[in-house]
Amino acid sequence: MLRDELKRENRTKNSTQKCLYVYDKAVTDYAFWNNQIEHGNLMISVLKENSVATFVESIHFDTSHELNTGIESYSTYENNGIRFSIVNYRDPETKKLHRFIT
Repeated sequence: MLRDELKRENRTKNSTQKCLYVYDKAVTDYAFWNNQIEHGNLMISVLKENSVATFVESIHFDTSHELNTGIESYSTYENNGIRFSIVNYRDPETKKLHRFIT
């Protein structure tokens, strides 16, 4: 299981090394991933439709930069005292909205 593997790696990994995990939205554990930040382990996932979170603030980003094409908003949210970011991205071709949590 990924959780057990990360705990083993955290004991020996160089803390300046960063890792990004693309994670299944059905098993997102906010508290676990919040704790992983200190070990350089970051997560991105599709936000579950039934997620409950409180809006905290918008995060400024350069809407004119080509890397941000399709990004409609970038914001901080909170759930049970844990803060995380949500990116709303609309695919320019399909017009479908995707919501990512990181």
